[in-house]
Amino acid sequence: MTVKDFVTTYWQSAIKCANTYTLPLPVILTQAGLESAWATSLYGNNFFGIKADSSWKGDKQLLWTYEYINGVKQRVQSYFRKYATAEESFMDYGAFIYGNARYKTARERYATYFNANEYIDLIAAAGYATAPNYASSLKATMKNVLSYLPSDYEDVKKKA
Repeated sequence: MTVKDFVTTYWQSAIKCANTYTLPLPVILTQAGLESAWATSLYGNNFFGIKADSSWKGDKQLLWTYEYINGVKQRVQSYFRKYATAEESFMDYGAFIYGNARYKTARERYATYFNANEYIDLIAAAGYATAPNYASSLKATMKNVLSYLPSDYEDVKKKA
């Protein structure tokens, strides 16, 4: 799926998540795209690569993934959350960010200053992913995602 098709297809789910949790729409779409390889490597509708730790009460799936452990990329198996629909995944991402104390600074600063790049830096620093270049990858890719959003997407988002 192309980036443009991805944005068009999952736009409404991303808007709902962004509005419900006051999170940056372009980052939501960018993370979902990167984590799912633009929906081409999507298992159990888990668009965000959220793992199923012991607190997770929903469905889960055991998958192979790559993690950086002590700076070395290694292939490991982990349990990941599994969802019935894409929208369920997008909404759980918002709940995950909102309900996890390590992302408190990111979500509070975004709700105050609406700076998507700062939000990316803060979630990366809080350990959203183990890749050392996670923040820079998101920022670079977000530029492409932004090119497929309507120029007035902030106004559209508020009306959704």
